[in-house]
Amino acid sequence: MLPLNGADRLEAFVATCLLINGMCRGTLWDMSGRCPAGKSYLEFGAVAFMRQLEKSALSAS
Repeated sequence: MLPLNGADRLEAFVATCLLINGMCRGTLWDMSGRCPAGKSYLEFGAVAFMRQLEKSALSAS
């Protein structure tokens, strides 16, 4: 791996965080949709929280 300066490190860190968050978000939505009863426990916690975050992000812009 090439040595990175401060700005490159920050950029790599942000890109990695975005990747990890995107993967977790995708996994969350996928898992919540796989519940055979149609109402996953994720719907009442993590998915509800993600929907709330999306609403506040849309209203802020």
